[in-house]
This record gives sequence, C-alpha cells and structure tokens, in this order.
Amino acid sequence: MHVADLVVNPVWHEFLVGGRPIELTRLEFRIIHLLAHYANQVVSYDRLISYAWGYSGEEPSAALLKTHISHLRSKAAQKGVGPLTIDSIVGVGYILRSTSATRTVGV
Repeated sequence: MHVADLVVNPVWHEFLVGGRPIELTRLEFRIIHLLAHYANQVVSYDRLISYAWGYSGEEPSAALLKTHISHLRSKAAQKGVGPLTIDSIVGVGYILRSTSATRTVGV
C-alpha cells in the first residue's frame, strides 16, 4: 500500500518512508497500516484500538493510543516524512493526511 512517499507492506511487516525503512513495533505497524488504508479519511479511536490490539473486552484507552501515535510521528519525522502527517480529530480519531492524494493498494 502506497500513500505519497510512504509504503506499508503487511506481508513483510515493512514501513518505508521515501524508500528508507522505519522500524516499528507490532502495534505501531498495525496503527499505520489501518491509517494508510484509510488515507485522508478519519479513523475512529475505537476502530484503531480494536484493530491494533486485536481483541475486544477491556480495551486500551485512547491515551495509550495517543502515545503510540506520538511514537509514529517521531519515527517518521526522524526519517523526513515529507508531506505526510497524522492529525488528531478531537473526540473522533486520527487521520493520515498527505498533500499528495496518491494512494495505491497493493504491494
């Protein structure tokens, strides 16, 4: 899956920005995978938490999700992510925005 200069490859658990790999934890990868799948669309807190942690019941809080989003932002910034940002939509969720609307599904 490609969004601007970001590549998310779930088969190889790869996350590339501008062709450079960024190491992610399993949870960070699942979060960016879902956000990339719905690039330029808001993904709710509940959906992100359910997808990232993979279970229902007593789920992690939005504050824990916020911590992982912060880690993703930091890691991406260190590699010079360019026109790609993860924005918070207060009370709703997060959106992966790209000034380039290019989104290609497939690896």
